[in-house]
Amino acid sequence: MAEIMIFGGTSEGRKLAEFCAEKKIRAKVSVVSGYGGKLLPFSPFIEIQEGILSREEIRFWMEEERPGLVVDSTHPYAVHVSEYIEESCRLLGIRRIRVVREEAEEDQEHMVITRSAEEAARYLSKQTGNILLTTGSKELSAFTAIPGYEDRLFVRVLPSLEAIGACEACSIKGKHIIAMQGPFSQEMNRAVMNQLAIRFLVTKEAGAAGGFKEKVNAAMELGVQIVLLSRPRQEAGISVEEAMEYLKSYSEARGAEGEKNKKNLEPQLKPDRNRPMRKIFLIGTGMGGPGQMTGQAISCIQASQAVFGAPRMRECLKYTEYAPIGKKAIWEYRPDRILSWLKIHKEIRQCAVLYSGDTGFYSGASGLLEHVRQEEREGGEAFSTEVVPGISTVSYMASRIQESWDGVTLLSSHGRECPLEENLDCLKRGGALFLLAGNEGQVNHLCLRLEQAERERGENYQITVGTNLSYPDERILRGRPGELAQKKFAPLAAMWIKRETEELEHKR
Repeated sequence: MAEIMIFGGTSEGRKLAEFCAEKKIRAKVSVVSGYGGKLLPFSPFIEIQEGILSREEIRFWMEEERPGLVVDSTHPYAVHVSEYIEESCRLLGIRRIRVVREEAEEDQEHMVITRSAEEAARYLSKQTGNILLTTGSKELSAFTAIPGYEDRLFVRVLPSLEAIGACEACSIKGKHIIAMQGPFSQEMNRAVMNQLAIRFLVTKEAGAAGGFKEKVNAAMELGVQIVLLSRPRQEAGISVEEAMEYLKSYSEARGAEGEKNKKNLEPQLKPDRNRPMRKIFLIGTGMGGPGQMTGQAISCIQASQAVFGAPRMRECLKYTEYAPIGKKAIWEYRPDRILSWLKIHKEIRQCAVLYSGDTGFYSGASGLLEHVRQEEREGGEAFSTEVVPGISTVSYMASRIQESWDGVTLLSSHGRECPLEENLDCLKRGGALFLLAGNEGQVNHLCLRLEQAERERGENYQITVGTNLSYPDERILRGRPGELAQKKFAPLAAMWIKRETEELEHKR
């Protein structure tokens, strides 16, 4: 059962989450995107629910968690979401407070007031000059109706994959995308508008927390026409400061009640050696693309009450039918933080930790296993662990290029210095080198090192590079070091290196 449930990846929502973390108030926080989740504090008292929730999902989540209090701090323009939250609270008899953002005090006499993105786009279609759009990526498609928008429109969005993907889907690319986290100062707004020769600023009435005043003042100073998307409705509610006071009073009242039972609760927080141990599955998910996870891995994830992993592991859940609603998805991979979270959430009896590739091939699984053993050695809680192997990068790539990986020397330059040159002797015996790369430009750097080694050793090497393995945009390219050093590769790449023989050169 959740003590408090907070809706909103807004600045108000973040402040309330930080307040709960500081005051040790348990709270479940709903945010739309992974980027919004990253901005929240890491705390054993804060649990994050990511993703857009439908009307039914909001009600289902509340029914599952039964919070004592719901705080709606969603964006003032998210009207339907607020209506769904209010409806669910009313039907379930849950106390709700609405946090509203301070409205703009600026004089709107010289602004063009519109009621929707479509109306703003129609107005701008009749004008000329560059446009700075600061309303986010959700309404972006409406502005593609403006003639010549690809050249006229500059958009400022959050630095997230979702936002940048929305821009690219609307054919807005390159210098026309400003991916930054606000709010911004008046000086920053003025510099951007000056640099891009902006004639029109499109903004929402986002209030002080959204940097509205700074945008408007910069535009008026430069003579830029302001096109305002007005708020959908006037709302009753309380400020974020008043909400903090409310949360404090609410928590103290609950705490006074809980203090009576403190002595009874304390023994439950100590390890109970007679109770069956809690279980952690350490699961290799393969390369990440469709069909990469084993049936055993999927079964273990579905049987778990909570799932951990690096943020990019969330894609894997699409192929498991693991519903995050009613279960828990915590995008954390550091062993100490995973165990800290589990110490607080005693109700979780079985969980899964996801790792890319295979658990035994340059995986973080070994680090978590060592932390679990250390915890037990120091008298802490003992966990039962089960390692579930996955498809490794080397076995996948070997199958794609139809090579055996018997006797292949395995190396990695992902976050470490790669001892490449000292392992080249294995190629003389007809073997191969397999190497994981993990940073921008690393494949090119390694190809240049191999080109230098060719000159020094009087040998020729053939390299096969695989990028985005198992995904729809998978790419496999073969060539000599000097040739490949001039090409561009995705950061996550694998290299298969062989000494070039007459047979290999014929194939190439």
